[in-house]
Amino acid sequence: MLFRRDRRNVFVTSYGRIVATHAEIVLHSLEDMATHIEATRDSREGSVAFGMGILVANHLLSPVLTQFHQQYPEVRLHSTVDHLDSLQNQLTQGDIQFYVAGRDPQFRNKAPLREMLYCEELVVAGRPEHPLLSSPSISAIELIHFPAITYDGSYLRRQIDQRLTNTEEFELLELNCPAIKLQQPWLLVDLALRSDHLIIASRTALKDWLSDGRLKRIEVNDLDMSLDIELTYNKDINLSPSYQRLTDTIRQVIHDQQLMIIGRTG
Repeated sequence: MLFRRDRRNVFVTSYGRIVATHAEIVLHSLEDMATHIEATRDSREGSVAFGMGILVANHLLSPVLTQFHQQYPEVRLHSTVDHLDSLQNQLTQGDIQFYVAGRDPQFRNKAPLREMLYCEELVVAGRPEHPLLSSPSISAIELIHFPAITYDGSYLRRQIDQRLTNTEEFELLELNCPAIKLQQPWLLVDLALRSDHLIIASRTALKDWLSDGRLKRIEVNDLDMSLDIELTYNKDINLSPSYQRLTDTIRQVIHDQQLMIIGRTG
């Protein structure tokens, strides 16, 4: 008997007090168990939506996906490869939790947090007999006289635009940079080898063609060809354990590929 009644009241018996004490312990234990299970589920299951810029996806995306799925096969990853402005919009709208791409100092929506990952080097390359290779280095104005195959070109276009002085030069920029916009410009190496088309892409993406001499690097003396690659996310979102494991995997792949590591910033 757990309770004793009279005409006015209900009293807990000594047996009832024992049961109540143990029931409280059991309930707390169940809550702890549920919390532990949920934490394990978050770290081993769940999903993460993220984006990568076209420039970095070529050498980062495949090894990141492979390594992460080997370690955490239950986690569903939704990856998007796109231009920077599209990734910024998706981050703002909450469609992705973060993206890895080149730095855009003008992106200030919701005060995103940035972590510098590494510094990528852009290169201009052409066939060994390209006319621009007759000089040790060229200017941006000389560069835009030849059609360029590139993934986007906005990073360099902003710099080149500041150096233009007349209508003809602006028209050349519009015509030639880029002349062909392609997510993976190195897919048109054969075109560059048969023509005066230039390829503007990352050194990492073109390293095989540059190392064996099929493409030659063309030095541009008045453009900043370095591009900071960042991990960008909104400070307002709750980051799951799966997110942390994925970003750790990205850092590990960057380290394995011996890319130029940059110290973290706030």
